[in-house]
Amino acid sequence: MARFPIILALVCAISGAFAATVPVVMWGPGSKLTSALNGNPESDLIDAVVDSSLTLAFAEDRLTAEDISQCKDESRKSCFNYLSGLSSKSYVQVSQPIERIEETLGEVRYVYVDKDGQLDSEIPLKESKVVIVSLALDPELSREENLVKHDGYIKKIYNNVISAAGDANVVALYTGKSSGSLVRKARQVSSTAAPASSSTAAPVSTSTTASSGSVPMESSNGTILQAPEILMYFTNLTFTDKDTKVLTVKSLSVSKTSDESRFTVTMVTQDDTIKFNVTNGADGYWSVTDVEYGKYDNFVTDRTVGAADGFSYYCGPPTKYTLQAGQALTWTKWQIQPNFSTNPQINKFNDPYNCVGFTSIPIWSGLLVTVILLAIMSIGVTWLMDIRTMDRFDDPKGKTITVNTAE
Repeated sequence: MARFPIILALVCAISGAFAATVPVVMWGPGSKLTSALNGNPESDLIDAVVDSSLTLAFAEDRLTAEDISQCKDESRKSCFNYLSGLSSKSYVQVSQPIERIEETLGEVRYVYVDKDGQLDSEIPLKESKVVIVSLALDPELSREENLVKHDGYIKKIYNNVISAAGDANVVALYTGKSSGSLVRKARQVSSTAAPASSSTAAPVSTSTTASSGSVPMESSNGTILQAPEILMYFTNLTFTDKDTKVLTVKSLSVSKTSDESRFTVTMVTQDDTIKFNVTNGADGYWSVTDVEYGKYDNFVTDRTVGAADGFSYYCGPPTKYTLQAGQALTWTKWQIQPNFSTNPQINKFNDPYNCVGFTSIPIWSGLLVTVILLAIMSIGVTWLMDIRTMDRFDDPKGKTITVNTAE
């Protein structure tokens, strides 16, 4: 009886470990690839990347082993016509392969492919040893249709790189930034974000300096905004007065003051301007305050938008800023992180403070059901262990056995 909880915990831990791995398909002209990845997958993967002249990593936002093995197109053929036809390739499951590569090699370059297969910049063949090609999803297509299109994009981009690289040892990877069962809230953005043509924010004091802003970059399912002082992501932004309208951000800029612990963020939309202050408190926590939209100001929210210095803030449910008159400014799946350090720019969100506590309603429900089932099973096992078998038998030649009621 005492062993069952231990076995259950081990099974859960092993299942979680496998669920967190991401499939990696690797190929290239290097002869090492035909026999690589037969020992420690992570170390062999890193060795192959280090030994190559250029590593081209095609990354989905999420990718599972089922996508590789079970995805079928409309004709019931594999979604990966190009990848499945490669004669020399290796396949493994690795935990967070993109992060492993980044941690080992340090600086990597990101190139983004939009839903139509267009690159946001040329692939640097000499400037960087590792180039991660981030593949965007088309929200109007199914998962299978997107993977079929990505297979074609991979073939086209890889062949172009091979033609341009000549005799260089190019290693190509197809993987995901996360698995479908464990999605990290850490989104990458390009280190070469396009600057806004003219975006200066209104000063908040008599001494201000406006930093260079940026135009929004569309990711697979949301908008990324980046400036040297801030990194922001959201999937939807709406303003509600009498009707609800979706706001499209045209540009972002940041205005600094003489107070280094505060700056003002200005976001220009199709109708008006959103402004808010980001303040780094003396207690080591930063927060978003003084939200304005056009002529509306003094928005309030029922939660604190902020985190400890060096952490990002993320909220999956809608974050609603409201006024007493009923107007509301709503962000959906909002992640934000300011940069108060001396680093020139942040290109990746740090670990987030989530607006939803770890012990959410679904988790409490799962724990309650688990406890009830374990209690029922424990009672059942206890009753089974209390069953007594006959240990005295009747002898036809002797006296009849008499069993007292007490026994």
